Amino acid sequence: LLSELRGHPAAVISSFMRGNLLSNGFAPELIRLISPVVEDAVPHGQFMPDGKLRLLFLGQLIRGKGCDLLLEAAAELNIPFFLTIAGDGADRARLERQCASLGLTENVRFAGWQSAPAELFAQTDLLVFPSRWQEPFGLSGLEAQAHGVPAVAFRNGGVAEWLVDGVTGLSVAGMDVAGFAKAVERFAMEPELLKIMGAHSYHNAVLKFTPERFIAAVRKLMEELQ
Repeated sequence: LLSELRGHPAAVISSFMRGNLLSNGFAPELIRLISPVVEDAVPHGQFMPDGKLRLLFLGQLIRGKGCDLLLEAAAELNIPFFLTIAGDGADRARLERQCASLGLTENVRFAGWQSAPAELFAQTDLLVFPSRWQEPFGLSGLEAQAHGVPAVAFRNGGVAEWLVDGVTGLSVAGMDVAGFAKAVERFAMEPELLKIMGAHSYHNAVLKFTPERFIAAVRKLMEELQ
């Protein structure tokens, strides 16, 4: 199957995915990068209105997404914080037990699957992205940026496509739980970074991931395939 696929054009959503295809023998001239698109971008309002850092995890509750690592990091935080875990999955019950065993029940809310995450972003100061697997892109990070929310994430997979370390958030080596906790704490200790990196995040989303750029890239691909 792989041998057959190598001879066909391919469209990917990140440079990381392009690199994977190249390492598997795909010809560079057959690979097209078409970035995802965000719509309805909204600049963020007030950060930390009550002095407490509001964290958001948005994703499936499965091992690959690393929510267990996030809870370990949360247990190391020495700042006032509240973590919303939005999503559902096979690991939810285990994660709820882990949360209780770490003494975090007063600081963590399992919100379940959300049909309107935009409302969550409006009440979030920082997205936490602890994925342990090689994310092809990490769309929740881009969604957060479209609402002016910076992020802390492990440097895995396609995360670098949207997270510019020190500009739109902070990236940490994969599986470095202590480093992840320190990066989160930095935002609470230097709250001006939320506003600065939040603004950079918003502008990154609305300038680089527009519907116009997406449509132009798809149109070009279709013309090349005719």
